[in-house]
Amino acid sequence: MESSYLKMNGEVISIDETELCDYIYDDDKAEGYYVKPGVDRYDYGGWAWMISERLSNGYGDYTIVEACNYEGASIEEMQEIIRTYGGLNVAVNDAHQSYVGRFDGYLTLNDSKSDDFDHAVVIVGWDDNFPREYFVKEASQDGAWLAQNSGGNAFWDGGYYWISYDTPFEEQTVFILSDDYDHVAAYDAGATNFFSTGSTTKTANVFHDEGDLRAVGLYIPEKNEDVHIYICDESMGTVLYEQEAFFEQSGYHVVDLDTPINVKDYSIVVEYSGAAAVEGESWDNVFIEYRVFANPGESFVWVNGEWVDISSEDIQETLNIDFVPNNCCIKALY
Repeated sequence: MESSYLKMNGEVISIDETELCDYIYDDDKAEGYYVKPGVDRYDYGGWAWMISERLSNGYGDYTIVEACNYEGASIEEMQEIIRTYGGLNVAVNDAHQSYVGRFDGYLTLNDSKSDDFDHAVVIVGWDDNFPREYFVKEASQDGAWLAQNSGGNAFWDGGYYWISYDTPFEEQTVFILSDDYDHVAAYDAGATNFFSTGSTTKTANVFHDEGDLRAVGLYIPEKNEDVHIYICDESMGTVLYEQEAFFEQSGYHVVDLDTPINVKDYSIVVEYSGAAAVEGESWDNVFIEYRVFANPGESFVWVNGEWVDISSEDIQETLNIDFVPNNCCIKALY
């Protein structure tokens, strides 16, 4: 977030990792993620999707406006992402310390067989000519990523080390913050599921926040997806404004309206060319729990020619899905 903000705005900001963790696991919020009693939230940490889900609803003066998923990106694609945004969040295996070594003054990691992605770092640079021999387990090719570790500059080489191109990543994500918005109206704690009602899927949220609506926030599950956004009256029957958008990349996106519109007691209707994002069910494990709910009159789905409240008791059968959905993931930015 810091690197992309600097790259796009020419200004240095500081995001405190512990405050971010406190914000995600805040016990006073209405819904979302909570640590179990006795669990140290800083020791447990979290995943990239928690960042986009929580901060897209606002974070002090900022809100996330893009959280693009680049999983599966090639070396060349990752390099272009870093050129554009200054850094790329990745999940990497940090448990196999036997694969960490020092060669000619460089601290390096190569773990080409790992499928245990337990740690987050930011890739901030690369060297295509970094010698393959500079790893405990010799790499199959020259080249390495320069990673900024999350432990601060007191760890590793001032907080940095080199990771072989052989090492796999998960959760390749770019986070973009903005301070252009004063308020985010939203019912969802994050997009944990998607569903489809046919060749297109249409959902809606009814809002009652008065002001100048400037943008709409959406989760997009697949690459190259079209959406049609309608700003309607509260009944979803009269269109007040409409705009189309196209997304090359999956993830969370904010669509600025070409013309802001003054609203009160209105709805945002979104027609997706594919699946639509929705809160899934509440769940818990040994360490954390995820609590969500939907109130009547908040979120709706267009099914068989009519709007159906997503809080309806028979909504799972109506949508023919194997989970109980909660609020639709549509956000209003003012």
